[in-house]
Amino acid sequence: MPVTRLWGVGEVTAQALATMGLATIADVARYPERALVARLGAVTGEHLAALARGEDSRPVISDTASVSVGHQETFEHDVDDRGELAVMLLDQADRVAARLRASELRARVAVLIIKYDDFRQITRRTTLPAPTSDGGLLARTAIELLSKVAIEPRRGSRVRLCGISTTQLEPRDAPRQLGFDDATREKGERLGDTIDKVSAKFGKGAIRRAVHVGEDKE
Repeated sequence: MPVTRLWGVGEVTAQALATMGLATIADVARYPERALVARLGAVTGEHLAALARGEDSRPVISDTASVSVGHQETFEHDVDDRGELAVMLLDQADRVAARLRASELRARVAVLIIKYDDFRQITRRTTLPAPTSDGGLLARTAIELLSKVAIEPRRGSRVRLCGISTTQLEPRDAPRQLGFDDATREKGERLGDTIDKVSAKFGKGAIRRAVHVGEDKE
């Protein structure tokens, strides 16, 4: 890679390195460190020599927190049966919810993703009453959104891909506004926590919804 990929190498430093015959990071790594220091100064010379060797003492700071968690699938055959799509969305919602819980997150917005057999893609979204990691609630929401989109057994209305995405994520331990449905909401999340524990102990698929049992044997 070119020397400009090294942190701190701008136009002036790159030109100075070029006069020394150093165009790539490998060139810098092979060049005597004392010579670098003599030409560029102690701070810059030692800094570039270390980076070229793959040494960087700066702490890694991540500022790219997840902005969405989702799951989608492309089908081998186009689908025009809403019931079949609903079963698929139920499984996708469970997968998304498990990933949210694994990341200690809840989502406030659910998004349905549909791509038709003519490659036209649409999305439908809704804001949930409260942030959640409950797969059942995500599934019900996605299926309700599905009921509002056109699906017919004709060209341009059959489904090639469907999926669920969640956005407006927040930490699971963030303060929550109390509501009348708290008990139901917490029950769904506790069920998810239990499923996660069983899956961690016995493997994924140890617990499945009845509608999905036997799918792997087809």
